[in-house]
Amino acid sequence: MINANFGDYDLVQVSENEFKKVLHSNTQGKNETFTILSKDLDAFKATVKEIEETEDSDTKFNNIDYIEREYLI
Repeated sequence: MINANFGDYDLVQVSENEFKKVLHSNTQGKNETFTILSKDLDAFKATVKEIEETEDSDTKFNNIDYIEREYLI
């Protein structure tokens, strides 16, 4: 199960293909739930894993931006 810190929010896996964006207390907005299509799930999880493991802030930022544009809409 995924539970990743993306800076302003945590991305938490609540079921096989359902994820919740939980905003940190200092961030305005509302928590949202997203469903990732089965065909995209492996690529999505691989990108999240890369975000968690990378030390390079540019790579991390670019991958978070990609996930937000492609999946968390």
